Amino acid sequence: MLKENTCIRNNEKYIGKWKHEKSTDFKSNINRDEVNDLLSHILEIHDDISKVDQNSVNEIVTNVTKILLDSAEKTFGVVTKDCRNSKEEYNNKEWFNHDCKNSRRDYRKSLRLYKHYGSNIFKVRLRNSEKMYKKTMDDSVRLYNHDLKKKMKELRMKKPRDFWKIFNKFKRPVNNDIDIKQFYDFFKEMNKDTLNRENIELDNNFDGDRSNYFLNKTITRDEVIKGIQSVKNNKSPGACLSKLS
Repeated sequence: MLKENTCIRNNEKYIGKWKHEKSTDFKSNINRDEVNDLLSHILEIHDDISKVDQNSVNEIVTNVTKILLDSAEKTFGVVTKDCRNSKEEYNNKEWFNHDCKNSRRDYRKSLRLYKHYGSNIFKVRLRNSEKMYKKTMDDSVRLYNHDLKKKMKELRMKKPRDFWKIFNKFKRPVNNDIDIKQFYDFFKEMNKDTLNRENIELDNNFDGDRSNYFLNKTITRDEVIKGIQSVKNNKSPGACLSKLS
């Protein structure tokens, strides 16, 4: 897509996407007079190379770009995008820098070419651009986390207010707005009696004579004394122990 980097009143101006069916119109909309004037200028300085410098080359490139953009604008139209929305979307991920943006653009371009042509050449290009895109993002996240960790460590002691300001920015808000009816239905379902009490069979073969001798025998005085002495609460056992002794 041909793009003109101009932003007017918070709006960014884009020239519409290239459409192959309008390629003939694009050629027809090229200003022939401007092309001829530019060609004459190039031939003029070509005869005297001493007049060629960086500024003259930049001027020629600028004129060629202008001719193509003017034709594209007439052919494909202009789309206006709100720069504020783009900026907000960009700031949602602070680690997503210009390298990530360029890698994503290359990946999407490779994906479009592969979908359109479907050849092995574009398949390899798509695979490589996808790997590069993922690697660029991983490197960017790693670098961002490293710098953030270092920054937070410095702010914690020197500027605690700024530290907590950044810390709270990464806290995700928790939505606890649960409807009271949902709350009631949840616990009602959880505590539902799922047993079919009509078909419950009780085991009546209970041996009442069976007991545990160790647990049911009489507690002796020595056991009580040892128990009181083993209590480590830094308090005197008092009269209870003296009466048992």
